[in-house]
Amino acid sequence: MSLDEFGDNIWIMAGERVKMLSIPFSTRMTIARLANDSLWLHSPIAITPERVAQINRLGTVEHIVAPNLLHHLFVGNWSQEYPKAKLWAAPGLETRRKDLDFAGILQDHAEADWASDIENLFFRAARYYRKLYFFINLLRHLS
Repeated sequence: MSLDEFGDNIWIMAGERVKMLSIPFSTRMTIARLANDSLWLHSPIAITPERVAQINRLGTVEHIVAPNLLHHLFVGNWSQEYPKAKLWAAPGLETRRKDLDFAGILQDHAEADWASDIENLFFRAARYYRKLYFFINLLRHLS
């Protein structure tokens, strides 16, 4: 699977399908380069040496984000590959994934580490469907 440029300093990487309750779902990871030139990985897909090599060519991974209670399957693998990166969780994931050491639990405000680049909103639609949405500041790249 390839790394596709989505915008200035934003890439999408498609992954393999995963099954949940016997239903196949596509997977996709977003990579953003922050103002400090570090990389922010959102919803990591299955890790492969080729994917790691492609991301390493972009820069240094400093943040790995699991945006909800479903998109965490491969977070641990990426955290092992990039042990210095901060691992961020959607609320509730810290109790589901006690095997992971999270730097923080994301809420309705952007983390200071990326606040100038990315904002987020925690969507609480239903008890079992809660998700963080991220808004990447594309305007900073126009100046």
